[in-house]
Amino acid sequence: MRRMILMFLCVMSSFVWGQGHPRLFFTADDVEMLRQKMDSEPFKSIAKQIEHQAENATSGNDLYLHDHRMTNCGFMYVLTGDTLWAQKARDHVEVILASGEWANAGIKGLASYMHGKSVAIAYDFCYDAWPEDFRARISEKLIPHANVIIDDGGTQQNRNDASNWQGNRFSAGGLCLLASDHSFASDRLDKAYNKVVLYCAENMGEDPQSRGWNIEGIGYTTYPFGNFIGPFGIAMARFDSTRDLRYEYNSVRWLPWTIYANGCRIENGGGKYGVHPDFGDDNAGLGGEGVFGLAFYYCFDELLPGLKYWYDRMVGEKGDETFDSSRDGAIYSYLYYRDDINEQDPMGIPMWQKGFIDTAGNGYITFRNQYKDSTDLVAQMYIKLRGNKGHSGPDALSFRILGLDTPWAVGGGRYGPKINGHHAYWSSMNTLYPTDPEARDLKVNGNSGRIVGKPVVKPDGSGYVIADMRQNNVGVMGQKRWFVAEYGETTGCTAVYVIADVSATGTYWQQVTLETQRIDIDESAKTFTINGAHGYTLKGWLVYQKGPHYLTSGKRIRGSNYGYKDIYYDENNYVHLGSDDGNYIIVLTIVPHGKDHPKPVLSGSWPGEPEIQVNDWKIQLMDERVEYGTQSDVSHFDSQPDKFRLLGNYPNPFNPATTIECSLPTASNLKITILNACGQVVRHLYQGKADAGIFSIPWNGRNDLGMSISSGLYIVKATSENQVRTQKMLYLK
Repeated sequence: MRRMILMFLCVMSSFVWGQGHPRLFFTADDVEMLRQKMDSEPFKSIAKQIEHQAENATSGNDLYLHDHRMTNCGFMYVLTGDTLWAQKARDHVEVILASGEWANAGIKGLASYMHGKSVAIAYDFCYDAWPEDFRARISEKLIPHANVIIDDGGTQQNRNDASNWQGNRFSAGGLCLLASDHSFASDRLDKAYNKVVLYCAENMGEDPQSRGWNIEGIGYTTYPFGNFIGPFGIAMARFDSTRDLRYEYNSVRWLPWTIYANGCRIENGGGKYGVHPDFGDDNAGLGGEGVFGLAFYYCFDELLPGLKYWYDRMVGEKGDETFDSSRDGAIYSYLYYRDDINEQDPMGIPMWQKGFIDTAGNGYITFRNQYKDSTDLVAQMYIKLRGNKGHSGPDALSFRILGLDTPWAVGGGRYGPKINGHHAYWSSMNTLYPTDPEARDLKVNGNSGRIVGKPVVKPDGSGYVIADMRQNNVGVMGQKRWFVAEYGETTGCTAVYVIADVSATGTYWQQVTLETQRIDIDESAKTFTINGAHGYTLKGWLVYQKGPHYLTSGKRIRGSNYGYKDIYYDENNYVHLGSDDGNYIIVLTIVPHGKDHPKPVLSGSWPGEPEIQVNDWKIQLMDERVEYGTQSDVSHFDSQPDKFRLLGNYPNPFNPATTIECSLPTASNLKITILNACGQVVRHLYQGKADAGIFSIPWNGRNDLGMSISSGLYIVKATSENQVRTQKMLYLK
């Protein structure tokens, strides 16, 4: 009975955060430091972008213009102390309050969330400049708006816990509460935070080895994280250091890195850089919306030199100089960009390359040759380890290839136009189909793929992955796919990609490219050629295809358009072919203008263990691995840990959280326990299977009861297959 009373009092209690303003991202004591930063670059240029957005922010919705302008105006007040900026922010707030969309459960949820977070941030920034009566009015109004968001969420929302709608929803509601100076029910904030944590778990996965890839596609990383989740996570940690998104799941610390990992410095129109391969939404444009800057706050320290290197060359002083200014993004660049660290080419950072292999999250395997300019090449295969959740498409075991200023292999967009009664984008996957992709009876499912063996990525970005499905997302039974990428000089090509498939019912093999790329067919030679930018060409060689089947190309409507070089395209070109036994081996070679494509040579049977050779490069496709033809190739692979080791924790000392790492030579059972200095168990942190390699897991400094620990010495104990390793940690408050 006593416990029930305490729970009731906890739920019914109200709370007022006593700290003054600003407080969501910094304090009044920090303002002078922020103003001084404007004397040096890149902050002076970032401030100019913020000022431009304050006056000229654009959006497809007039009310969204007011949302984006008010936050930028508010931050300009912080930087300059000019109350005219605060007055402009107030004017925008007044428009939103008078619109009929405030605290209204009958409007589209996304609009409600954007209004709430924007007014909350503007209130926090402009508090000292606004009249007392206006402050009191806004503070009071933030509470009912937060309640509507948290309790209802508005119309048209996708209620799947993994959906960006839910991450946005509860982050916006939480920001409204954290900004207000009026009392609110404490359980409201608890619910908001817990729901955002649930979103992270459902979207990216709880496994410590998840690399933060968004289950809805990378296009749904920037919008929710840059506008809502990232800012809320920072504000929440400032309010309560024990509730810090960075230490809930490793995937949160990887998530902002993903837009760096596959983002290409290809012009996307108007002199702006940013195109990326995408699954699910197939949205090419890479406007970070704050994620480029927020990455410096969220990502692991080991990644920061690479973040700085690519930030500068994508959106910074050596790039398009937009400083991630889409919507409110430049604010987070100003707050969190690190000018005090030395940049480093990401290809030389071991932890960065570890991120290319995502075997425990959603299953993105990345093969990238460099971080330089528009000549970079990025190939990705998506395994879809966790199936469909939220907003995602039939992309399992599909691939994308982008680079050399060209979208070589893309997807089909999203909802919109239909073909024979089904969504057009279903027909434009780079995968196997059981029937004509435009057939009326085409059906899709949300099945998961499975990784076979161990994916490999070499230091030069080359490597392979093997994956299979009992039934792929468009209905092919028993598909297994080998995807091999090679950037080495021995091929005589800029790049070589091998796509090998076995299946029971895969009668159509298909690759899709944007309509800008012409496809030429040579049926007699069994090749197709995709013509890219600057004279580069990609030639597809049908080295295994059984029977006198077709090799054809055509044009098809996309489900949604693809923005590329200032133009939005709504059609794709495609090439497809058939095989009597549902098995295929296609070799894609890319060469520059004026250079001949070397002809691949196939030896052996397929299915089987065939050997493929391109010039001096040779591989053999095995059941669970790819064998390379020379020892020099093999020696470049990342070595596997030879012993079970507890690698320690970082940071150490720590407050409020730390990450613990150990190495495993083989997949095995693993148990990690936290003990106090007397040897008593404080936290049962992990118990279960762990893959071979480096295993890492965060600890948020709380015991098994969820209570924050006290300062002192702690011991992490790791047990694997009767082997025990221990190490000391120091927690300082």
